[in-house]
This record gives sequence, C-alpha cells and structure tokens, in this order.
Amino acid sequence: MSTQLPLKADDWLITDRPSGWFLQYRLPPTLLHYAGRALAFFLISAAMFDLFGLFSRLTQADYRFSIFDFLFLVNNVLMLWVFYGFLRGLNLQFALAKDGNVTTRVGIFPEACLASLRLSPSQRRRGRSTLVFNSTSGATKVLVGEPGLPDQTAMHLLNDLHARVNATSAEAATSHSETPEGIAC
Repeated sequence: MSTQLPLKADDWLITDRPSGWFLQYRLPPTLLHYAGRALAFFLISAAMFDLFGLFSRLTQADYRFSIFDFLFLVNNVLMLWVFYGFLRGLNLQFALAKDGNVTTRVGIFPEACLASLRLSPSQRRRGRSTLVFNSTSGATKVLVGEPGLPDQTAMHLLNDLHARVNATSAEAATSHSETPEGIAC
C-alpha cells in the first residue's frame, strides 16, 4: 500500500471519505504505455526544435513574429500536456464505495458483495493475482483485472478490503435499518 500520490506501478491506496472509501491502484505499464512514452519523446523533441527555430528566426533583423508561429508552439505544448495526462491515467484504476454501493469499471454493486471478494490467479502473468467477487446475480465480477497485482500486494489489498466490508456490515447490523442497498449477495 502506498501513502502518497501519484501511485507507482503495483501500488494501491484506499482513502476514507465521509460516506465510504475510494480505492485507487496502478497496474504495471503495458506495451501501449511504452509506445506512448516514445511518442511523448517525439513530441518533446518537435516542440524543442520549433522553439529553437522560432528563437533563431526572431534574432534575424527582418523577421516579424507571426501569430501562426506562436499558435504552432502552443499547440505542441498543449498536445504534450494532454498526452501526458492520458499516459498517467492509462493504467490507473479505481473503485468507489459510497452509501452502501461500490462503483467499479464493470458496474455498481451493493458493498455487501465484496464479502465474497477473493484472489484469482492471473491468466497473463505468473506470480500475480486478480481480485474477483460475486454480484447479486451470482455472476463473477472483476474488481482488479488483468494482469493483476503481485500476489503479496493483492493479499494485502484483499485483507484491507475484507476488514472494511466487515466493519461496514457490523455498522449496518447495529443501526437496525433495512435499506434496499443492504441486499445480501
């Protein structure tokens, strides 16, 4: 578990919120991520060449600064900024528990479903595990997908999530309030 943001690959962080909690985890980089880094290097190089070319033309006595030169440079910087944000969010996943429901990338489920949370061996990489649970319909749903987290990290996350779900279930039992979200999975 990490205590800082931004998360490194294979790190996770659970942040408590007034009405629940927020899980973030970062999967390891993929081939697309590395290709994106190469493209980012190309964009940085292009922006630097544009800047140097613009600066060299500005030092010439008869050259006037054109609005097109400025817009071209701003466009390259904006493309790089947007692309950097895309790369940072590419392998960041999350789950949000709020008011008795858990929102994941595969849907919204009652938080009680996470009581069935368990490890499943990764189909892509040895030594890694995914986290799956049973939905209200009985179908197996994925909380942490492929390629999964390292086995030790996944076990720590599983234990922390089970502790949170058990604490939530204990609070719901002591409040004696029946809500539609309290449906058993």
